[in-house]
Amino acid sequence: MNARQRRVVRRAAVPEFTGCGAQAYSGATPYPDLMCVDGRMADMDADGWNPTTWRVPCAHCMPTAYVEHLQELFEEMEESK
Repeated sequence: MNARQRRVVRRAAVPEFTGCGAQAYSGATPYPDLMCVDGRMADMDADGWNPTTWRVPCAHCMPTAYVEHLQELFEEMEESK
């Protein structure tokens, strides 16, 4: 299966989007490549929707979970120093 065929298959498997639709940057690209899907920021790069990627809580839909996620990140950064 070539890259084009993989994209077609991934895009066909995109679920019905629910959530606020907010977009964000992952930091790896100069364009917004994350979008809120079911309250989580999902990777929406040109290669299509990939359900196996890391999904951060949306700051708009799930503010409490987002703050908890940030606290965990800060704790991990402090432990690694």
